[in-house]
Amino acid sequence: LFHVDSEKPLVSSVYECHEDNCNVEDLDWFGPNSGSFRLAWVANDNGIILEHQLAIGTSQDIDDVMTRFVPLDPMTSENGDSLSWLTGEDYKEGQLYYTNIQVKDKAGNLSGIVSSDGFQIDDSPPNTGEVNDGEGEDLDFSPSTSSITISWDGFEDLESGIDHYRVL
Repeated sequence: LFHVDSEKPLVSSVYECHEDNCNVEDLDWFGPNSGSFRLAWVANDNGIILEHQLAIGTSQDIDDVMTRFVPLDPMTSENGDSLSWLTGEDYKEGQLYYTNIQVKDKAGNLSGIVSSDGFQIDDSPPNTGEVNDGEGEDLDFSPSTSSITISWDGFEDLESGIDHYRVL
C-alpha cells in the first residue's frame, strides 16, 4: 500500500516549564536553583512524525545559542506534549532566549519553525528590605497576647520581580 503525504506537520505550541511539572504553566524566568528545565511542544501530523528539531536562540527562528539538534526520542508528558531536558548553566542573566521547534514527518515534510514566547535567567537574589513588628514603626512591646501585626517595605527584584513573600 502506497500513501502520498504532501501535508506539513503542525507545531501548535512551544513552552518552557519546570523539570518537575510541565502540566502547570509556561515559565518565563528560571533562577540559579532551577537546575534543569524542560522544553515542551505540541506537534501533530496526518502521518507519523519522524524528527523533532530543537534550537535555542536570542531571537525567534534563530539558533545562535544552541544549534538545531534532533532528540532521539523525546519524552511525552501526561498531557501528550513532547518534552526535552535543558540545563540552565550556559545562559546569561538579562538575555531573552527563545525555544525554536520544527518537526519533520515520515514523508519528509517540514513544519514551520515555531518559537516560544521566550525565557530569561535571574541569578540575582531580591534586594533585602525592612521588616517591622507593628503597622508602621517597629514595636518593642505589644499589648496583645493573641496576635501581632507585621509590615515590610523595600524588598525588590529588578530582574524578574517578586513572586511572593514567606513569613516564618
